[in-house]
Amino acid sequence: MGDLPAICITKARPFDRVGVDFAGPLMTKCQHIRKATQFKSNICLFICAATRAVHLELVSSLSTEAFLAALRLFIAQRGHPSEILLDNSSNFIGSANHLKQLFKLVRQPQVQDFLTVRNIHWKFVPPYAPNFGGVWESSIKLAKRHLLKTCKGHLLMFEELSTLL
Repeated sequence: MGDLPAICITKARPFDRVGVDFAGPLMTKCQHIRKATQFKSNICLFICAATRAVHLELVSSLSTEAFLAALRLFIAQRGHPSEILLDNSSNFIGSANHLKQLFKLVRQPQVQDFLTVRNIHWKFVPPYAPNFGGVWESSIKLAKRHLLKTCKGHLLMFEELSTLL
């Protein structure tokens, strides 16, 4: 047999630089009964800046505890990133309240302590720079479209929607 060329494969660490975005609210229910209590849930999207790989987690609210739980699940499954990027697009008037909630969320001492211990840097992309968050927004749009097609108007339980994601 002839000599085969040497192939050098370097494995890039997946999800090293991660963008975070939230979508919602989505209505979910508590039980399998007809008159089950409905509540709002949100999707937390983690997207790799290098490979564009997407990781979706369902969160019960935009609270600090819910976000940290989603971040812990992400880190447990994908490893901890070195940098997390958050959209800073304050030019969208309709999402201004949503962004204010997110900024309050990530500036909580519990979140900052969690990130500091793991040597994760939190970075906001520049305002009025839609090219930074376009991938996140298109990924959220795709996720919502697939959810609508899959669910076809059915109200799912929180666990069912989490499994579906």
